[in-house]
Amino acid sequence: RPGLAKCAGTMAWEWSVAE
Repeated sequence: RPGLAKCAGTMAWEWSVAE
């Protein structure tokens, strides 16, 4: 589902449109 996904092992966030 669309939303913000936290990059594992980092403090960065990425916008994701994956389910």
